[in-house]
Amino acid sequence: MLFQTEYRHARRAALDSAIAGLQAGAAEAVTTLRDALSDRSVNVRVRAALGILEHSLAAHQAFELNERLKALEEQAGEGSPTW
Repeated sequence: MLFQTEYRHARRAALDSAIAGLQAGAAEAVTTLRDALSDRSVNVRVRAALGILEHSLAAHQAFELNERLKALEEQAGEGSPTW
């Protein structure tokens, strides 16, 4: 049982580190997509626009879902989880 607990903690730490790395590059990625909106190639501009729209929608949906989950947890008297 101790091994499984330690393994889960180590796996979570590795995942947290990977996510932090992705977040660190997010601002640069957005800048790159925004710069691509001015590219000479219509194909590049369309792909950049689609990428921005898709990720904007996904972020909005994740935010809305998180807000709904918080409201449900508050109604259930659970508060925020500590995961």
